Amino acid sequence: MMNISNRVRRLSSRYRTRQQLRCLPEHLLKDIGKTRQDITKELNKNTLPSLISLCLRHVRKGA
Repeated sequence: MMNISNRVRRLSSRYRTRQQLRCLPEHLLKDIGKTRQDITKELNKNTLPSLISLCLRHVRKGA
């Protein structure tokens, strides 16, 4: 089972990567075979609020 700190690091890294994807211009998205719609869908996955929610659930279990 993955410990909470590793999970938080992975989610945080994914969050940063998704934010970088948001800034890519259309021609670069086309180069990687993605559309703006694909990126918007990806941005809705495991957002920072879900990272916070995960941490809060972990803290509550420990209390």
